[in-house]
Amino acid sequence: MTRCNRESGFTLLELIIVMVIISTLATLAVLSIGDAGRSEELQRAAERVILAVNLGADEAALSGHPIGLDIDNNGYHFQIFRDGTWQALQRGRLFNTYTFDSDLSIHSDVFDTNLVSKETSDLPTVVLLPDGERWLRPIAFVDIATDRQIRLLPDAGAYLLEVVY
Repeated sequence: MTRCNRESGFTLLELIIVMVIISTLATLAVLSIGDAGRSEELQRAAERVILAVNLGADEAALSGHPIGLDIDNNGYHFQIFRDGTWQALQRGRLFNTYTFDSDLSIHSDVFDTNLVSKETSDLPTVVLLPDGERWLRPIAFVDIATDRQIRLLPDAGAYLLEVVY
């Protein structure tokens, strides 16, 4: 009977090759996640506005007053129409001003400039009436770094989310 005296294990060359393959895959994963993370951030901002519109619509129905959601490059804030003027809505944490990521640019009325007239320029971006009616303007969310866009388009009283790359 012959005995094999060879010890089992990996050679140094095999370990180096495996480490190179793992580090290459990890680098590719990090690079792809970074770009996907920016896209997800853009999508989350648009979805957050949709949720804020729904929250404002509920508040309008409960309070009996029109609720406005004013959106700009910095973020959005809720307003309530009382005594003939738009005033800041202060109803707890859900209605606090929200600030967007600094790499986002927000545009409303980018698709039809005829929507803005002297009478409507003083209105918030979105107006939600107590009877359930919604006055929605098109909104585009643009990632300044990648130039990717997500558009919120009015569609039957709700927003339709359109991704543009």
